[in-house]
This record gives sequence, C-alpha cells and structure tokens, in this order.
Amino acid sequence: ASKKQSGVTIIRNVPVDDNGVPVQIKTHKDSKGGHPHIIVDNVDNKHVSVGLSTHAKKGKNSPNFKLSKNPLGGSEQSYMRRQGTVAHVSEYEKPCKGRMTASDYGKAKEYGDKAKRKYLDKKNKKK
Repeated sequence: ASKKQSGVTIIRNVPVDDNGVPVQIKTHKDSKGGHPHIIVDNVDNKHVSVGLSTHAKKGKNSPNFKLSKNPLGGSEQSYMRRQGTVAHVSEYEKPCKGRMTASDYGKAKEYGDKAKRKYLDKKNKKK
C-alpha cells in the first residue's frame, strides 16, 4: 500500500523520493568474513534482512534477483538473494546507508516478509 504525501510517496511507512528508497545496510557476519545485507524489518531482538551479491547465481545455480541500481552506490551490477535472513542483531556490524529503487525495495520487502513469517510460524509452533 502506498500513498502520496507532499511530493513524497510512502510505501509501507518508508518514504520514496526521486533518488529511491533509503535503506540501512549492515554486514552480516559469516564464515567467510561477512557480506552486505539490507535490513528490511525487525522482530524480537533480530534483524530481518536480504543479502546482496555481485554474482548472478549462488551455489548450485540458484538465480539471484538482479537489482536495477546498486544500493551501495557503486557502478558494479548488484544482485539480491531471493531468501531472507532472520538473525540476532549482534550478528550484524558496520552499518551504512544506501538507496534502492522502489521496485527493488518492494522485492526485498517481499523476501524479508516471507522469512519473517517463516520465523514467527516456527516460533509459535514451539509454544
């Protein structure tokens, strides 16, 4: 759901202007030293994020989502993992800001929402 407010479009409480959607990017620590993730939401004491990559495919030929614009501002083609991550906030470091197109952000939010639902379903089943 989006609405217009004084020249700025609002998508799910996030302002979008001509420069795109401002996003928070943090490095998610992993065994290879970490890579950038876009933080799309928070749940409990965890971030919901989607990973960024410069590779079109991951692992056994799993395609990544091609982004219209590099959120980090570089000229290199950037891709987004199609599976979101829900991880404790302490697993993220080096916060910085970036920008995404509204359509790319919508896709990131979709992947993040799916991961969040999966996390909450699993959590509720434990009760």
